[in-house]
Order: sequence, then structure tokens, then C-alpha cells
Amino acid sequence: MDEGLEARVSNFMERIKPSTPLKLLVEIVIRTPRQWRNLILGCPIGIMSDSETLSLLAKGHSFVRWGDGETALVRGKSIFYQEYDKELKGKLEFVVKDPPKNTIIGVPWVIYSSWRDPKWNKRIFKIMFSTRVYWSKNLKGQIENVNFSRTEFWWDLAPQLKSLMNKLVSSNSKLVLIGDEKFLALCPDGTKHLSIPNLDAFSHYETLAKNVQEILDSSSGRVTLLVAAGPTTKALVKDFANHCQVIDVGHGFNFALGGRGAWAWQRDIK
Repeated sequence: MDEGLEARVSNFMERIKPSTPLKLLVEIVIRTPRQWRNLILGCPIGIMSDSETLSLLAKGHSFVRWGDGETALVRGKSIFYQEYDKELKGKLEFVVKDPPKNTIIGVPWVIYSSWRDPKWNKRIFKIMFSTRVYWSKNLKGQIENVNFSRTEFWWDLAPQLKSLMNKLVSSNSKLVLIGDEKFLALCPDGTKHLSIPNLDAFSHYETLAKNVQEILDSSSGRVTLLVAAGPTTKALVKDFANHCQVIDVGHGFNFALGGRGAWAWQRDIK
């Protein structure tokens, strides 16, 4: 490993602080009977089929995904590719507690599954248990009628992603890709590109939000944002999903180009 790469990897790994089991224990103990029910039995939500999700996307609904990285940030931790930011934490919490209208939330199976689910193992438990704790506490009446899909939705459909983009997005929509420029190869012709750093994208959020607003102000029809910007994508959903369609594609773009497991952060440190 060359010195430059070694320094970058070391810098990123320093962000990952030791686990905080006592803090998590407090979050578990201090809860209501409803929250205990959600934790033990799983959150009582219905997951739409992929075909139902695609149908709503074609009608203009937004889509936002939640994973272990978002959970870490709302718990005050930095993750490999995004440093903790108090403002970002607030936007993430807003998406969970008061999501914009016509928004589909893609959630991981760990928040609604039974403990008897064979997918549980020691590794998954260590990574995702805090996500189950967070959602079991924050799933309240005001979002129980929200449409839920799977956070892995775009990952599984990655081989079809290019054709789906052409089918889902209205021909009179203005398309904007927010993410790596190479993802334009998967987007319909004429898609506008707004760049965003692969690491600590939220540090550039003020400029990004200004650029998005300028596009909205100058457009008369539907605007669709196709986004791969990590947790910053959720900030865009919070601020703009009531005014345009925001589709959180995320790693789906990477998987479509590089195959399943082509995670963004593996590329970013090379």
C-alpha cells in the first residue's frame, strides 16, 4: 500500500469510534410498551412488492432508503464516507418522523423481521441491531400509513436499472443525476448532471441545494432527481421531495456497472 493510500485509509478508519453498548442499552431499556413490542416482534409495517413500488415511482412518488449508516449518524457517530454533522442528523430524523408526502421508504428487513428469521447471524446482529432499536422506538402513528419498500430494492434490480429508468421517468420530466458522472451511462439521454463528492458529501450541501432549487425554479414540468449521494440523499428528500421526485438509487448505480458488491466506498479509497 502506498503512503498516500495508507494515510487516507487511516484517516477514514479513525472516524469509526468504538461501539457504545451502554448507550444502546439505555435506548433499549427506556421505552414504552409499544416500543418494546416493536423491538421484540418487529415493526408492524407492510412491505410493498417490487411491482407496487415501480408503479408508484412511475406515478411520481419519491423513494428514500435507510441503512446502518443512517442509523449511526442519527446516533451521533461518523461513518466511513460521511463525517457526523448535527444538521444532517436533524434532516435524517425528519425523514423518519415526518416524511414528505408521496414518499416510499426503503427499510432493511431487520426492523420488521422475526427473531426466527434465518438471515439473522452474529455479524448481521452486530451491524444492524441498533437500526432495529432505532426504528422500534421511532415508528409512530404519523408514519404507519407511509408506503414501505425494501432498502435493497435498487440493488436487486440493478441489472435492469438502465431500462427501468427509461420506463419509470415521464418523457416530459427534467432529469437530474446527483452523483458520480459515470452513472450518466445508466440514465436517459438529456439527463443533467450535478456532481457531489464521494466522501463527506454533506459538507457541500448548501451549494447542492442551491443548484437544485435553481433547476426547480426554471422548470415548468416534473423534475426527477436520480441520486447516489449516501446520507446526503436523505437531506435532499427532506428538503425537496414535496416539490419534485427524488429517487434514492444509491449503490444500485454501482451494482449496475460493477456487479453485486461493487460498493462505493471500495472505489473511493483506491
